[in-house]
Amino acid sequence: MKTVIFGLLAILVLLGSGAVYEKVRAGKDLKSYTPSGKLYNVNGENMHVYVGGQGDVTVVFASGWGTANPYVDFFPLYEKLAPHVKFTVYDRFGYGYSDTTDKKRDIDTITNEIHEVLQASDQKPPYLLVAHFARITRNTPVCPEIPGRGKGHRDAG
Repeated sequence: MKTVIFGLLAILVLLGSGAVYEKVRAGKDLKSYTPSGKLYNVNGENMHVYVGGQGDVTVVFASGWGTANPYVDFFPLYEKLAPHVKFTVYDRFGYGYSDTTDKKRDIDTITNEIHEVLQASDQKPPYLLVAHFARITRNTPVCPEIPGRGKGHRDAG
């Protein structure tokens, strides 16, 4: 019985020290690594957005669930498109440099957040949504919901 208790205590100590280490390192990492884009206030929280390119259409890149860094993930696409179109790559709340949020993660909330960050970052319509397959069904309302502004949406794979 003592062996079981000792084993459980050892596991708890290891888990606790790992959690403390992760918290300390995450804080140091945030100070060491600066965002590639800018932080914009959306409903009182910071959302990270990287913009670039030139042209009359703004391509909005929406990453799939589990993509930790859309800036890197979409790089091959926006690098080639930059001479022809403006582009926006955003980190959803809880990912990358964006803050975490307690707000619901439903389609209406996310759509409104995308609209707000596009306005805050001064991205002008028309918009073309390019999303990972897992996001396309969730974000379909983003462009068509804005009459005369949305150009459509495409699946990025």
